[in-house]
Amino acid sequence: MDKKLYLPGDYVTTIEEFFAGLGLFEENGKIYSCTSGLPKIDLKERRIDIEPVKKPKSFVKKGDIVIAQVKDIGRNVVELTLLYNETEKVEANIAAFMLIKRSKEVALRSIKPTDIVRAYVLDSEGKIMLSMRGKGFGILYALCPFCMNPLYFNEKEFRTLKCLNCGFKVNTKVSSFYLNKYKG
Repeated sequence: MDKKLYLPGDYVTTIEEFFAGLGLFEENGKIYSCTSGLPKIDLKERRIDIEPVKKPKSFVKKGDIVIAQVKDIGRNVVELTLLYNETEKVEANIAAFMLIKRSKEVALRSIKPTDIVRAYVLDSEGKIMLSMRGKGFGILYALCPFCMNPLYFNEKEFRTLKCLNCGFKVNTKVSSFYLNKYKG
């Protein structure tokens, strides 16, 4: 493998050749770069990393409160796009991640792609890691998975979002700042 400079989204290799390490993600058996840098190959472990040429300027720091959109849910991690840093009052469009302690199937019942969440930054060194633990953090906005209408929150129904169109209900971690509220 040549020592060429990879940019975010560049195809690097396949999972048959190497395991995806730092700075990489796997999709449909192919490994892509999620950062700019040069490949670092460990033949013994069959692992490839992308080492940044220059450390990127971070728009977030540990403890910042952020707004992010769920992009995908993996086996034990949620991939998000960080949209806004509430602490610094700046817009962003960068990848962030959140670990989940449940199975993917259980997690998909409570959080799904397109959900907008309010979280805080656990770590901003390398990959940006978020958490929704604590008061005020959780889902800010969600759509019904069946009819795609907005889900509503009734403060009397603890942790429950409801579709007023089709009646779908889901128990989840709801932020106290949830956008659509109703009195039922």
